[in-house]
Amino acid sequence: NDFSGDGLLTNEEFFTVESKFFNKDLSGLFDMPLWKMVDVISNTVLAEKVYTAIKNFDKNALEKLDAFGINLVANSHQNYPKRLIKKMKVDSPILLYCLGDETLLNKKSTAVIGARQIDESGKKFAFDIGESVAKEQKVLVSGGARGSDLEATKSAILNGGKAIWFVAVPVDEVVKNRMVKEWIETGKLLVCWDCNPFAPFSSK
Repeated sequence: NDFSGDGLLTNEEFFTVESKFFNKDLSGLFDMPLWKMVDVISNTVLAEKVYTAIKNFDKNALEKLDAFGINLVANSHQNYPKRLIKKMKVDSPILLYCLGDETLLNKKSTAVIGARQIDESGKKFAFDIGESVAKEQKVLVSGGARGSDLEATKSAILNGGKAIWFVAVPVDEVVKNRMVKEWIETGKLLVCWDCNPFAPFSSK
């Protein structure tokens, strides 16, 4: 259910299409007639391929994303993390699925990743790091897992900071936690996926 990767378009073709919609909503493609698509993309063969891909795309997926408040941030968009492109270059994800304040993606940040099973001293260590990140006015970035990630996030937010989670678990697992849901709604936490946010978690 994607245009790229294992879908109908190669990454290079997707970049070509995306460049025509720089900083615009790609969902506009879904209601575009073929003649208009040919005109905008300026490549008849590619336009027809895109049109075919859209015909085979699950539009219910977009409605589901909208219901959860998840936005698609393409790697040509102004909010897409520039550091990700700089480090990963062509391997950077074409799309990020974002729930929360997308502007956090380009703020100064510090990553915190640690063990899930931690004792009291580990909790204190993670809490102290979260507090330090907040006081440095940086955004804390983690995977949002229980243990070190969660404790550091709690501390950062408690101390007036903000956080970003890049997660692999489905969105319904994320928002079922009231505290996490409140953080998202108040702009304190941004949750991101580089894959389908409704897919079940797998370690494979």
